[in-house]
Amino acid sequence: MMKLFQWIGYRFSGISIPFMQLKISQITQSVVFVKDSSSFAKLNKTRTAEDIRLNINLIGEALLGEEEALHRLDNYKKLLDSSDINYVSVKISTIYSQIDSLAYEATLNDLEVRLTELYDKLIEVHAKTGIWKFINLDMEEYRDLSLTVDVFMRTLSKPQFKSLRAGIVLQAYIPDTYQYLEILQDFAKQRVAAGGAPIKIRIVKGANMEMEKVESSLFGWELVTYSEKIESDANYKKMLHKTLTQESCESVHIGVASHNVFDLAYAISLVKANKLEKCVDFEMLEGMAGPLSQAILKEGVQVILYTPLVDKDNFMSAIA
Repeated sequence: MMKLFQWIGYRFSGISIPFMQLKISQITQSVVFVKDSSSFAKLNKTRTAEDIRLNINLIGEALLGEEEALHRLDNYKKLLDSSDINYVSVKISTIYSQIDSLAYEATLNDLEVRLTELYDKLIEVHAKTGIWKFINLDMEEYRDLSLTVDVFMRTLSKPQFKSLRAGIVLQAYIPDTYQYLEILQDFAKQRVAAGGAPIKIRIVKGANMEMEKVESSLFGWELVTYSEKIESDANYKKMLHKTLTQESCESVHIGVASHNVFDLAYAISLVKANKLEKCVDFEMLEGMAGPLSQAILKEGVQVILYTPLVDKDNFMSAIA
């Protein structure tokens, strides 16, 4: 089909390009789902019957300005209003376009306003439906690590969010992550001691290694991630040991996110040994977990599948 396009298709782009886009959407339909489509509705129904939750990740183009940021914020609120969506992932880079690490306090204040709007939406939906929905703050670039942790703790510290359950992601391939894990554990412990709800931390290895390598190379900076996989793997297990205990899980619930069979089995062993089944989720990618998610479900633990969702108009930019 590609050769046909090169030979003659480019002469009839009005026909050939929409056809190519259709084929790409068909090829990727088990991994990237179009919002409000029948395929997503069918998936949601199937997973619910299997007792598997979906974590919705709204994807699209990078933000180019505040108008787009506010539009994305509005889209998150609409997702939370959907009766078939209970769990949403949010990156700070998708709700605010003017992130500036040098203007740290100003950026933090603006992010707090946006995150407060989303947490307020959770309370509003609960008041209407009686259902508590969940927002997880995703991690992306290293530059956003401290901002994401700080805005998460600052916003959750507001009195109106004392009983709100919310989550955040930590990436094991960044050496700094372990100290942030300890900071979040201390925060959660104090929060629960004061009568507040536990928080959730999803532990991942990280997905932006190539970008971090390119950036450090271009600017002559030290690489912010571990350079060897064995180091990331070791830090991941170190974080599991730090969090998968009875004491820690009283205030911090955990998402074990991986496709590595050894790491998943290792985590299941820790969970069962410490009787933590009710406060730990095992998380993988929808369309890529396959039989693995079903095998883990049989172990009597909770499974969540991270599911990319996109508006039809943004589909092509979401493929990457």
